[in-house]
Amino acid sequence: MLVSVTNMAGRRPHLKYIVFTVVFLGMGRQGYAQLEYRLSAGTSVGVSDLSGATSATTAGLQPDVFVMARAGAQLGYVGQKVRSLAAYAFAATWWLRSSEGSSLSHTLTLSSDIETSAATHITLGGSAALSQLSLVDSVASADPLTVGARPAGTMQFVAFDAHEAFVWQLNPRWRLDQMLEGRFFHPIGQDLGIAQSESLTHALAITRLWGRDQVGLRSRLGAIKTDQATPVGGLVIPGREGEFAEALVGWRHDFTPTWSSDLAAGAFVVGLSGSDTVVTEAGSAALSYRYIGRELDLRAARTVDPNVFLGAALERDLVSLSVVFPMGQWDALLLNALADFEHDSTAGVPGGATPTTNIVVATAGASYQPGHMFKYRLEYTFRDQLASAAVASTTSFPSFHRQIVMFTVEVHYPPGI
Repeated sequence: MLVSVTNMAGRRPHLKYIVFTVVFLGMGRQGYAQLEYRLSAGTSVGVSDLSGATSATTAGLQPDVFVMARAGAQLGYVGQKVRSLAAYAFAATWWLRSSEGSSLSHTLTLSSDIETSAATHITLGGSAALSQLSLVDSVASADPLTVGARPAGTMQFVAFDAHEAFVWQLNPRWRLDQMLEGRFFHPIGQDLGIAQSESLTHALAITRLWGRDQVGLRSRLGAIKTDQATPVGGLVIPGREGEFAEALVGWRHDFTPTWSSDLAAGAFVVGLSGSDTVVTEAGSAALSYRYIGRELDLRAARTVDPNVFLGAALERDLVSLSVVFPMGQWDALLLNALADFEHDSTAGVPGGATPTTNIVVATAGASYQPGHMFKYRLEYTFRDQLASAAVASTTSFPSFHRQIVMFTVEVHYPPGI
């Protein structure tokens, strides 16, 4: 993969162009090598109380029934030192009464894992998406570029992502991790209220390892740029440029082979054009359990992340609990649940108040795979996003809520993969 990034210098650097070219590594090496493929298809039926609404204040929400179709194909190359993957996915959703919530997405993903030496490892990846997504993104193969708050209404867009990661095990006691990621979001169609956004993030970490403990220094730098937007019948929303930086000291401890914890503390800085720079504390705490398919993750964090859908660097406070549990002797039956609360805010809007939003997400599901080819899933999703009244006239943080119950049937070929 080749990733090319151009970044303009200055007091407030901002991302001007993100251009990436992904070269799918098919060069063979002497020794073991093979091609792998996987085909999948699925259909879902469900009901939601959203019915195309774009606001939590919309009166008279009525349940609506939807049908979803999905299909995908993967082609992989496994060599002695290289593993490459190319994947395409398609998803479409149709509603019985409302056409506002219909979704359609095409996603292409390319990636390569390369062992450059016994001590170094490189991961290269990229994705491209052409989508029309609505609020009901949980059934529309939601684009992975979004973090935190979601925009309201139906969006048509193209999106690109390119990333690179490098791991260097300097010796048995020291490890260096580095990551670079660029994102690009461009709205298409007639919705002039959504702006083009670009972001660039770089992360670096140095870690000292011994016994059951790891202690390290982690840092992130990023920039995001959003063009001007002109909602139909509304006020012009000016373009914005922002930068952020985060530095943390982290400690990971393995209590047992199944239980581990991760603590980090530090600070982050967020600056937005036309508003004051914010310096505040940052940190995270996590507790994890892993044992023969059983997983439990409890996490709390205060951090900062770019959101290209909303065109801002968001300050995020979150608490989440995730559980995955196979049912005893019924290994074919898998239960999962997620509960998440998040409070998002930006560094402020020029001449205005600080936009904030509270997000509550809860999911529960059961998957049953009696053989090697078919899989059945029943799931429930609840999401509530409540924005502050201070930004009711902007598109930064729209308010909405939804509930979804969905049943899915999937088939995979070849069986057993």
